[in-house]
Amino acid sequence: MKRVGESKMRIAVTFSVGLEQHAKKMQDELSVKGHLVSVKSFNATPSDEELGKFIKDAEVYVVGGLEKITAKVINSARNLFIIMRFGAGYDNIDLPAATRRKVWVTNVPGENADSVAELTLALMLALARRIPFCHNLVQQGGWKIIVGQELKAKTLGIIGLGAIGKSIVKKVQGLEMNIIGHDIKRDKEFSNQWNVKRYSLENLLRTSDFVSIHLPLTEKTKKLISSRELSIMKKNAYLINTSRGGVIDEEALVKVLKESEIAGAGLDVLSTEPPPSCELQRMDNVVLTPHIGGSTYEAISRTSKRIVENILRIQKGKKPFNIVN
Repeated sequence: MKRVGESKMRIAVTFSVGLEQHAKKMQDELSVKGHLVSVKSFNATPSDEELGKFIKDAEVYVVGGLEKITAKVINSARNLFIIMRFGAGYDNIDLPAATRRKVWVTNVPGENADSVAELTLALMLALARRIPFCHNLVQQGGWKIIVGQELKAKTLGIIGLGAIGKSIVKKVQGLEMNIIGHDIKRDKEFSNQWNVKRYSLENLLRTSDFVSIHLPLTEKTKKLISSRELSIMKKNAYLINTSRGGVIDEEALVKVLKESEIAGAGLDVLSTEPPPSCELQRMDNVVLTPHIGGSTYEAISRTSKRIVENILRIQKGKKPFNIVN
């Protein structure tokens, strides 16, 4: 929407605490090219005022976490012409506000797909074999046989067959699971190649032993999985979510878990992060992780490389890749 071909740009980068070394590497790579790079990490969700103050002189803003990029934040940086999301999801950015300001918003899809897919499998195994429960049992001095279940011959229903969903399909081949999928976009070639049967959402929920969600958070997907959808699932089924917490109605999920209407849930994401004290944190049939799906050295390095490449592309006078507005 705005300027390309800038020889030297002011770049603001925000990251969650724990990712400083990756931000520093990006800072060094861009500084060598003449850019003025400022990096700041946040331990909790920063306020509009904190973000606005930090990016007020920036022309490029790299959003490394789930900071809320509101209209107020965007308008605080009068020279801003591009916001670059460090990852695929951009539901934390006010896209209409950016568009009104003629600010590009870009993302980096696909680079963390394998990492998220691997965590999805880890959550499935943790639930099937009750690994967290067993770990706590032994740590507390207990020792008894806990009977779990195999994944072999179970039906895995994948909601959302984008890069992450497809990566999961490939990774579970050796587990000999039956794979079914639901997606509004139909990739017939992939489905045929990997023997993924296409189901409606309702039939997928009714049939699956494991339901894994891989969707962006939009107005259409918000609370897509609510009371009705959960009531369709098998009583011995598990729900996995490594996408966005808002896709699930958490009150409805707590209810079915308490009443043993489904067997359990593995959640890497919650509707509020970090969460206030909630019942999900106290349930034995729930495995929680703190939104670490894409947090591997490899995925972060690949994503960082793509961000740097896109900034250097702008510096050369070219339009950036992956504009989403």
